[in-house]
Amino acid sequence: MTTELDKRIKWQSRRGLWELDAILVPFSESCLDEIDRNNKEMLLDLLKNEDVDLMDWIVTGINQPKHYTEIIDLLRTKHLEDNE
Repeated sequence: MTTELDKRIKWQSRRGLWELDAILVPFSESCLDEIDRNNKEMLLDLLKNEDVDLMDWIVTGINQPKHYTEIIDLLRTKHLEDNE
């Protein structure tokens, strides 16, 4: 069942920056049923940040805020699994 929170995450995952879309869109389309509400809320909060910051945090790990560590690690892990 797709919740309002899931819909908001899917919408916010479409960034227009290819590198971010390649990570965020597949995650939002296939993994939301697997994560709990707290992680969904953390993901939505993460997606409120600027693309430049998201690139640094998700792709390179530079200056990653500690409160996003769990959800960023989850995004990276899923992306790496899907691209092995």
